[in-house]
Amino acid sequence: MCASYTFHPDEKLLQKALGAFRADPAAPFEKVDADIYPHKAAAVLVLENGEFVLTVKRYSLTPIWSKEEKVKWATYNARMNRNNSKTGELEMIYQVPTWKGAFGKHHCLVPLNHFRESCHSGKGAGHIVSFAPKEEGLLFAAGLCEDWVNKKTGEIVSTFAIITTDPDEFIQSVGHDRSPVFLSAEQGRRWLEKFSSPKEAYAFLEEAQDIPELDFQEVRPLKSFKAN
Repeated sequence: MCASYTFHPDEKLLQKALGAFRADPAAPFEKVDADIYPHKAAAVLVLENGEFVLTVKRYSLTPIWSKEEKVKWATYNARMNRNNSKTGELEMIYQVPTWKGAFGKHHCLVPLNHFRESCHSGKGAGHIVSFAPKEEGLLFAAGLCEDWVNKKTGEIVSTFAIITTDPDEFIQSVGHDRSPVFLSAEQGRRWLEKFSSPKEAYAFLEEAQDIPELDFQEVRPLKSFKAN
């Protein structure tokens, strides 16, 4: 999972990766820190009139049907597929109640400089490690977003989650069991466009996901770790 990551907004790097983009003048960028954790404000990209727009949403998706702004389960990562804990059957992201409303309809692209993961095996065993591109640049992760409305106050809370999948060989060798779904800027633009169905959006992510060349470094020891 990707519980925390870092993004330092850099206009030159964004322009190099995306070409033209603009910042949403109404977005509360003053609430955004470089280090992003669940329930914190973060900068994400959406598409408006064919143009990349950098805006702000809260990291942890709240489904539109939820009665509470912060649900009782973790919603910062959305797994592409998983075995249902009750039936044992494989369940796709667009079949899961938390994600099905947003998947195929409401997408965002999440820019990041590096992301941190806990490792219980592999080269990083016993540590929180930070993954970053080998060369200077940005990573872009596929995201889902949903605007939740507080029925008592009318306040609109714009939220998002990062989509995750099985790790590539490098991330697995370092010791983590999943990875954000990364996209190139070109494929990221397509992800922000409309799809005819959730199945089409799913198939797109399976085919389009990018495997970036990464390095890692240990950040700190895990608080409780026992080597196998």
